[in-house]
Amino acid sequence: METIRTYLDNMFQTWPQTEEVLKIKSELLSDMTDKYNEMKAEGKSENEAVGIVISEFGNIDELMHEMGVSRQEEPDDAYQNFRHVDKEEAESFIRVKEGNGKRIGTGIASILFGVAGLTLLTSAVENIPGGEEGFLGRVMSLSGMLLLIFCIIAGVALFIYSDTQENRYKYLKNAFHIDDSLRNELMLRREDGHSAYTISVIVGVCLCIASAIPVISVSFLAPDNDFMGAVALTFTLTLVGAAVYLFVSFGEKKEAYDKLLQEGDFTIEKKKKNKIIGMVASIVWPIATVVFLLRGFLADDWASAMVIYPVVGILFAAFSAAVKSRA
Repeated sequence: METIRTYLDNMFQTWPQTEEVLKIKSELLSDMTDKYNEMKAEGKSENEAVGIVISEFGNIDELMHEMGVSRQEEPDDAYQNFRHVDKEEAESFIRVKEGNGKRIGTGIASILFGVAGLTLLTSAVENIPGGEEGFLGRVMSLSGMLLLIFCIIAGVALFIYSDTQENRYKYLKNAFHIDDSLRNELMLRREDGHSAYTISVIVGVCLCIASAIPVISVSFLAPDNDFMGAVALTFTLTLVGAAVYLFVSFGEKKEAYDKLLQEGDFTIEKKKKNKIIGMVASIVWPIATVVFLLRGFLADDWASAMVIYPVVGILFAAFSAAVKSRA
């Protein structure tokens, strides 16, 4: 039902907010609500009911023309200068965002895999003849470091490529407008994919919670066994990597629709706040990565180095929430 209300708000945002227009909007909302309730009573699902109501609504300009209502005032100059985004551009942007979601998710998972591999190989060195001083031990230590470096290179390469792909649509960061018919289609498609997005979030959260099980289990069953601790950490990072992939891949697709519809975090007001968050993120996370690598390589203490990311993540999440909550 909230989707219908949002749809109406978007359809009427370019019309002068006169008493006549607001009255028509209120009547349409009432009619659409009745139709929605009728569809639900017939056993239609939420998505089906919303889709039927919106599809029967039609084009706002045509509807207003049929009702004999004309624009008594034109949109302001700023709106007239907004870039128009057509269906081909919108489809291309959605495809890029879907691809970027998979690439970024893979990149993050790659880095986590490198960290897990380094931790596992470093711990295994202590259990082989000669230990760290032996030839095989040195080879395994070097292999772990090279694995981490290669995984970071692969992840960063995917991040950079994704950024260059999306950079072609940087004009979407500014104000733009789309046709009513395209807005209608995008809203329906986003609604159809809402269930998949919700499931991905649920599964991702469950994986994040489950990721603590291996480490907790080892801390109780084999607290003094560093190798088992490394194995547990490997399983933990694998689960976290899978969760992040789900969050990012499905989140990027949803973000594409929100951005084109200029809803959620992509209203004009929230765009300004997101710009601040993005600027801080571009500084904080590279610093966190440098500290992580220095702590690991120089102090040879990868276990405590791993604490950096969750701590920074919690603090950054708190900062983002504070920025977004400001009026």
